Amino acid sequence: MDFRIIVERPGEEDATATSVIIEDLELANLPITGVYQFGDFSRDTRVEWRANGPAARVFDVRMIIRYRETDPDNPNQRIEKEVEWTLVQNLERDEDVSLQNFRFPNESFYQFLSSELAPLENGTRKFDAINLKITGGGQEIEDYLRIANANIGITSSQEIPVYTNVENGVGIVTSRFQVISEDFGLGSEARDSLYNGVYTKDLNFVP
Repeated sequence: MDFRIIVERPGEEDATATSVIIEDLELANLPITGVYQFGDFSRDTRVEWRANGPAARVFDVRMIIRYRETDPDNPNQRIEKEVEWTLVQNLERDEDVSLQNFRFPNESFYQFLSSELAPLENGTRKFDAINLKITGGGQEIEDYLRIANANIGITSSQEIPVYTNVENGVGIVTSRFQVISEDFGLGSEARDSLYNGVYTKDLNFVP
């Protein structure tokens, strides 16, 4: 479905833009056990999703990692916190397969936490859940990225040209759709790596 935006400007021509509303994104092949098995560092994890229609052209893939840590002002209470891990940004659609996917090393989950969190001076952390988040963007974002990427190479002009799909104006009008999974846990081996592994053993996570 198309949509059109008109911005009326007294004394000037209207600024207008047309784009397409992105259809639903659907998460696919989620862990049937309800947990991610990140504990084996020799393996990868693959996340998959289906774009129900042609409008979604680029994707961001993120994981929200939720946990609780000791309240420094009240050691008997815990504060709910979360960090967002960007697995990939601006991943272009693969036209050759029905499902879109992205694969990452299991080890990188712990490397991310190690880079994002610092050890606690006092108290502990408890892991709660993981949510997978997929965001799809429209054709206009894909066009902008291709123009930008073509101008940042070694032999390019190094100047990113202005891209706009607004008539009588400058800007990008597009649509996006976002889907977030239910809560997922960590398997026993993955939890052990969180508590005792080389990357996260000093982050004070406890069972």
